[in-house]
Amino acid sequence: MKKIQIQLFDFLLKNEKTYPLFFRKAEQSLESLLRYLIIQKVIYKILFWNVKNKKYLVFGLKYKDIIESLPKNETVVLGGGKSTLFYCLKNKISSLFIYHYFKYLLPFGEKIKYNSPALINAIDRLSHALNKTGAKYLILETDSLPAHRMLVYAAKKVNIITICIYHGIMSSNSVFTLRDGYVADYVFVYDNNQKKILTDSGIDAKKIFVFGFYYSSPDTFPLIVNRQDICVLGQPWKEYDIDKFNNYYVSLKWIFKQLFEHGFN
Repeated sequence: MKKIQIQLFDFLLKNEKTYPLFFRKAEQSLESLLRYLIIQKVIYKILFWNVKNKKYLVFGLKYKDIIESLPKNETVVLGGGKSTLFYCLKNKISSLFIYHYFKYLLPFGEKIKYNSPALINAIDRLSHALNKTGAKYLILETDSLPAHRMLVYAAKKVNIITICIYHGIMSSNSVFTLRDGYVADYVFVYDNNQKKILTDSGIDAKKIFVFGFYYSSPDTFPLIVNRQDICVLGQPWKEYDIDKFNNYYVSLKWIFKQLFEHGFN
């Protein structure tokens, strides 16, 4: 029991000393999701009563292009909140409310220090709920944060294949403890360079597949790229390291100034 709980919070524990803000930010983010649980649960139950005989489970709305490319009658969006509710109603896709299982993760510190039968029971009940859908695959944007790991472990208990699709581009210089892919059955990445970064981090190459970027270019994307348009790939340092963010912000302002002065957008 204790081992499972440590695994749920392992990502945060490994990065707590390096990025002390990250732990609390992750906790606050989860707390914000767990408002009006009873009301949300009732609404979702009434509106999305048929979540059986499905094939694909997708957690959250990060990958809308992927969700909309899957057969609607075989897909369930996991989650909660207004955004998921309105999106699924608009697109006529089934949804399963699961936020109430995550309340047993809080507070993080207490669950790490002490055995929590209630948390283990919640994982079992979540596992049962996922199994009732009949799904074969679970798609997530990360397998690192506690709620996502809880979902992965619950899915694995009933032999649902878990797939972590990388939510961006990573650098070989980034801290390896901040990388995803250690828990899910498979990891989909942008290209072979990204795959190498993960294999260098100790992740089995057999579970990593090159997938491309997680959303399509819009129809209006020009056939000839405007060479004056520059995209600067960033990192949300403000969320977990204020000092690094301040340096990062100064660097960005300097980069933008140079680009603007030389006619780039």
